[in-house]
Amino acid sequence: MAWRKHAKPNDPLTPWEAYQAKQKRRPERATKLHLPGVATLRRRKRTRNLVLLLTPLLLLLAFFGYMVSPLAKVQQVSVAGTVNVPIQTVIDASGLSDRVLIPQVVVSKHKLAARIEKRVPQIKTARVSVSALDHVTIHVAEHQPIGYVVTKKTLPHDFG
Repeated sequence: MAWRKHAKPNDPLTPWEAYQAKQKRRPERATKLHLPGVATLRRRKRTRNLVLLLTPLLLLLAFFGYMVSPLAKVQQVSVAGTVNVPIQTVIDASGLSDRVLIPQVVVSKHKLAARIEKRVPQIKTARVSVSALDHVTIHVAEHQPIGYVVTKKTLPHDFG
């Protein structure tokens, strides 16, 4: 009432002043509702959202960490099943080296096997498998030799 210029203590209040005075007399409402399950529900929802957000991010982080690590590259190549064909010939025909990534080997197993069969005619079938995180094993089956041709009066390099 101090802002009214000529207000007397017994003057009736304007409608706005009456409304404001009525609002001041009301008790203050509590800002938080004290419902027993609301806090638990909010915590569960927050946890679920956090899991839904962090799971893909952690999976991507783990994948990229693996791809950068040395475990993602071929460390050792072994050949099983060779008798007449030298092991190094099979490894060279496969094209595997320490720069090839294991996921590439897993995806293109059949192409690697076909490449080995095409480049080394003595091999009947080839199968590529990843035996550990960074070890590749090539299983081969050779054609049985029927005979040998002597050229320049020397035997093949395996028998000499």
